[in-house]
Amino acid sequence: MVFREAMETSEPTQDDLRTTSSTILARFGERVAESPDAPLLLGEGNQFTRLDLFQLTRRVAKRLGDLRLPPSTSVALVAENGPAFLAGLLAIQHLSLTTILVDAGTPDEELYRIVRKLGAGAALKADLRWSTEVSRWKLLPLPDPITVPRPNGRPCVIKLTSGSSGDPRGIVVSEDALLNDARALVKAMGFHQEDRLLAAIPLSHSYGLSVLALPSLVYGFPLLIPSGWDPLTLARNLGASVFPTVPAYLQGLLALSTPPPMPKGLRRVISAGAPLPRSVAQDFLDRFGRHVHVFYGASECGGISYDPIGTSGLRGTVGPLIEGVDVHFVKEGKKTPNGTSTFDMISVTSSSVGDRYFPEEDSRLDENRFLTSDQGSLQDGELVLQGRAGNFVNIKGKKVLPDEVEAVLALHPQVREAIVVALGSKDKSQALRAIIACPKNTVSYRTLIEWCRPRLCAHKIPRSFVFVDEIPRTPRGKVDRSSLARVDPA
Repeated sequence: MVFREAMETSEPTQDDLRTTSSTILARFGERVAESPDAPLLLGEGNQFTRLDLFQLTRRVAKRLGDLRLPPSTSVALVAENGPAFLAGLLAIQHLSLTTILVDAGTPDEELYRIVRKLGAGAALKADLRWSTEVSRWKLLPLPDPITVPRPNGRPCVIKLTSGSSGDPRGIVVSEDALLNDARALVKAMGFHQEDRLLAAIPLSHSYGLSVLALPSLVYGFPLLIPSGWDPLTLARNLGASVFPTVPAYLQGLLALSTPPPMPKGLRRVISAGAPLPRSVAQDFLDRFGRHVHVFYGASECGGISYDPIGTSGLRGTVGPLIEGVDVHFVKEGKKTPNGTSTFDMISVTSSSVGDRYFPEEDSRLDENRFLTSDQGSLQDGELVLQGRAGNFVNIKGKKVLPDEVEAVLALHPQVREAIVVALGSKDKSQALRAIIACPKNTVSYRTLIEWCRPRLCAHKIPRSFVFVDEIPRTPRGKVDRSSLARVDPA
């Protein structure tokens, strides 16, 4: 009996789970067959075994299959972390459809804009993370689906990113590339068989998909699913050992007057999604006695570098390259008001690189190669990021990289985080404004000016400062630049 037939039976057997068009589903089937009652998803008062997830996947696939969508069709999946997300992903892959990963909580108007742009044939939306009543999930057939060019004609996933205009665009990633990425990261991050992974970052993001969702489905690592803003309580209660997170969470934790204790068994804290300030890495080590392991990657190509020791963040690097990843530094010229500047752009080659952008293609992503927008270099075997292309600001005819100014400001003992933005037109001389996250009334304009003078040339010193409790972030943990533009100076 093949897997497709097993989806209609009540109890799967090992043979039932062998054959399917989806490699991810086949690997999950092997985990179910070897230990069906092993816990896979745990939360406060909730537990899902591997078999529970298999059976939920079968019910979701049956309902989705009633739409009779052709294999070239994509389905937008909108679900919170938990059984709903994993079952939705597996069900879509089982039917040989393409999964578009959409953030949970995406407003309906934004969701419709995404599915229209990417030409989805349906949207599958589960509003509750532990929801098992599939009849209550929203399943919306959509008109005018667009055929998705699929690598090798097999199921694939579309990750979301933004184009230069801000419109949503997809990154088509084959199952082989996803599995290669998950395998490389499990090895690089040193996951142990007994590890429990704290799933506080969204599984719909590239970071969460590769570090949490796929290792759980393919290798059987249990996921701990927090339900609120305090994942560490769940981590202590259920014994989390690995905690992938973002710098903003670590900064918020350090800002508390009485931070919660770290779980005793938590052996690895991983930071990705945005640059980790050196001060945060040092403060975390001083406060909790644990290193933060820096991870650098991109939706287009998966993991690029990882720090297995935990000291790269203290040096301001993002660690050595992950096994199987090659980087080259491409000289790229960019016209500026004063001529042409040349940057060393990071180009990544690996078996985890996505297939193409969709619906519009872009030569920066093709044939196992992705040309990032990041500038960098290799120093003593570690990758160092030196800003992003296009970030240079024209100050009185001189080029200034905001990242450099941010790094200097972040070294001040009272500054938790600093973001530097440009004011004025790109075609004319601009001015710098620094948005400073710090405890209230602990630092002033004059204090920071005096701090900068011996460390920065005069034209690099910000002309205005804004003091905030915390830097605004998007749901993906990145700095919300549009919100910063609306913040008034102090």
